[in-house]
Amino acid sequence: MLKVFLAVFLLISLVQTVAAQPYQIDYEYAPAYWLTPIGFVDDWQKSLVDNRGRLAYDFGPGPYVRPKTTIEIRRKGADQGDVVQTILDARVPVVVSESSDDDYSLSTYAFSLVPDEFNIPDGIGADGAYVRTSGLTGSVAWIPASENVDPSFQSVAWGTGRSIHYRIRVESSGKRRLAFGFNDIYRSGRISRAMDIHADGSEPLTIDLLQSAPQGTPQVFFLDAVDDDGDGWIDIDIAGSREALDPNTFVNAIWVFPASIQITEDEVVRGDANDRAELHINCGTLYLEQKRLRQDALRARLDGPGELEVVVNSTRPLRYEASSGDVLFDAVPFIRTLPEFTDVRHEDDAVILTFAPGTKSVDVLVTNGRGDAGRAFPDLDAEQEKTTRYWDEVDLPFGRIQVPDQEMQRLLDGSIRTLYQIRDVADGYAQFQPGPSVYRGLWYVDGGWAVETAAFLGDNEAARQTIAALALHQDSTGRAGVIMPPLLHRETAHLIYIVCRYARLTQEWDWLDANWSSMVAAMNHIAHLRQQASEDRDALYYGLLPPGLTDGGIGGVGSTYGSTYWALIAVAEAVRTAEQLGKPQAAEWRAEYEDFLASFRAAQKRDQQADDEGNVFLPLKMDFDPASDIPQRGQWGLIHSLYAGQFLDPDEPIVRGTLAMLESRTIEDHVHSLGWLDGGIWPIFEAHRAIAYNYVGEPDNAERLLYAFANHASPTFAWVEEQMPKGKGTRTTGDVPHTMGNLQVVRLIRFLLITERGDDVHLLEGLPLTWLRPGANTQIVSTPTLKGPISMRIKVDDDGRSGSVWVQTPGQPTSGSVRLDTRRLKKAGYTFGESDELPDTIEVPWGTPTRIEFNSELPATVE
Repeated sequence: MLKVFLAVFLLISLVQTVAAQPYQIDYEYAPAYWLTPIGFVDDWQKSLVDNRGRLAYDFGPGPYVRPKTTIEIRRKGADQGDVVQTILDARVPVVVSESSDDDYSLSTYAFSLVPDEFNIPDGIGADGAYVRTSGLTGSVAWIPASENVDPSFQSVAWGTGRSIHYRIRVESSGKRRLAFGFNDIYRSGRISRAMDIHADGSEPLTIDLLQSAPQGTPQVFFLDAVDDDGDGWIDIDIAGSREALDPNTFVNAIWVFPASIQITEDEVVRGDANDRAELHINCGTLYLEQKRLRQDALRARLDGPGELEVVVNSTRPLRYEASSGDVLFDAVPFIRTLPEFTDVRHEDDAVILTFAPGTKSVDVLVTNGRGDAGRAFPDLDAEQEKTTRYWDEVDLPFGRIQVPDQEMQRLLDGSIRTLYQIRDVADGYAQFQPGPSVYRGLWYVDGGWAVETAAFLGDNEAARQTIAALALHQDSTGRAGVIMPPLLHRETAHLIYIVCRYARLTQEWDWLDANWSSMVAAMNHIAHLRQQASEDRDALYYGLLPPGLTDGGIGGVGSTYGSTYWALIAVAEAVRTAEQLGKPQAAEWRAEYEDFLASFRAAQKRDQQADDEGNVFLPLKMDFDPASDIPQRGQWGLIHSLYAGQFLDPDEPIVRGTLAMLESRTIEDHVHSLGWLDGGIWPIFEAHRAIAYNYVGEPDNAERLLYAFANHASPTFAWVEEQMPKGKGTRTTGDVPHTMGNLQVVRLIRFLLITERGDDVHLLEGLPLTWLRPGANTQIVSTPTLKGPISMRIKVDDDGRSGSVWVQTPGQPTSGSVRLDTRRLKKAGYTFGESDELPDTIEVPWGTPTRIEFNSELPATVE
């Protein structure tokens, strides 16, 4: 074994160059539609700019990710044509959109103004008469105004994949009659949006709006509620029912009446009952009423013939006052322009603000929230400088990972910023979220990856905050989850995994001890689920987990391996943690794990199949039908199990066969039809597939997928969840930006540079050859590993003739080793001195800075 000690330098000579074209990022496969955040860290206002340069607001529960309000500056009477969009400084979200033709160019700049106060909404409405918890997602004017319909039916509060929870204060008699107003203008009869309404002291009421009335019909449902525990509150919960195909719950309005009142649905719909209500909640406006002033700027400059105009598309009931230069919403200035607009005209569904002839420079100021903005139009040059200073000074974990590819570094920095822009503070905790609209909320799988990413970046406080937010949704049985109905069994597994994984990465053992009882409860719940699954020996799921939801391309309740994979990942991680710390549950959990794994192996042997090319794979659905199902659907489970669970051997047939099967079903280096979108691709999955390739010893494929994944982002660093391949359509799914892409680029780079395998830490296994060019500097600073924090730098001198690898390891742990993998250097043509042999790995000593120098007479280039 070759050991490298401090001040011992091993000379490496270059014998050949790699004849391979370096990869590059050009965003060739950017989605057809994207949104870019311009707001601030943790702020309630998630202002967005679309790929045409329009400010975008008012996102409701369908159509998803499509704003009800857009504001655009365009060249009058002309098609804007193709728009090129970028962010000049990846750390500062000023979105630049440019369009041009032979005789003109139009540039717009969009950014948010730094507010005087960053407040965290508390969810308290009507001076404490009610409280909404678990986030305040809502939209004003989701529905246009209708004659003889109360205006509160226009706005909407919605639960993004979770329930909506209100607490109503009752100070006298604890009995009340509650009325709930709904109007679904989006869903049709094909997709159920069934909901269960729960209120203290009453039986749950299940409603299906499309069964009780046609689409777009205002409906009211009554419940008689009682403060049965005498705490002075009536708790209300609106959750997706078991039959719901769309779990995004919503409610337009709630009325609280005296218990004895006689009231009809028609009276409530018309608004005739409002004066008899003790409390009337216009659910979709709470988030706006709670919050302090927020302002966004859109600035445009036209060079060439023509003049500018402002186009407003909105379902808000706006009032246009040319005399004051204001566009009012709810009697408050919403849009102001400089110069002031001179006229208003209507064009289809849009309103056009026009200016004096020859106007080639227009500034638009948009105000959300409540507060006095004053009459003076702000100096936007000064405000943009202020915004830049905010981002220069904000405490975000930039610089922990540095790569030599300039655009990859921009993508990395922009992704870190985006993660914190989309983050929210809810129920007292800052929580990372997958998106700003339909995914604006807490998810266990996405939250788990976000926790790991924050830890990799050294932001342990952010990681713990998200874990604390997740832990709020663990019940007394140990089950954890936010998805309704509560049948996504792997949510509990995700909580187990991320708590144990975070503790082992950071070695915060006191923190883990404080959370250990939650882990024991969660593990007991997994054992309980397995007991349920072991009652029928003839069941496909015998010994695994009972039927449930799967997600990730598999709909409905059924028997799949999705939650089984993640339960095995979680139990394996819990066993490692318990054994490492000598916990009393270690032996019991080890026995549970081995029995669980044996049951999985028996089911795998029964269900595994081969595709037309002979590639062995395990379908995610246990009742897989080759005539109607496809092999690649939902194969994220095995990929996650491979590197996160590490209970599959990298060389066993099911692993190699699945990787080959997936590779044979790719477009643009992305597996197609993996998730919900038939024929579509799921870019975030490719980051996982790249990590898996690196784990099984195929770093060339990992590097290829790193750049394929990056090139499916937008030039403003936004991914969508799923998209159609180029030239195959424009459809997308999920939220935009889908921050799982932003965090996966961090995770992927970290895993290419540092990988845990068993009890050992491996360095540089997946170092991209593209990053070995002259002048290249790759660095990772104090990233946590299972053996403690490791720092590393790989530098190639400017002439490409010499360079070095520097590693700082932690102190001696109780077991395992850190091994520097040299195979990527060998691939680039390096050897030690005059020898033709370079060891595949070099064991790096503990606790000692180690430097390895290399040089050659030939430039170290990658062509």
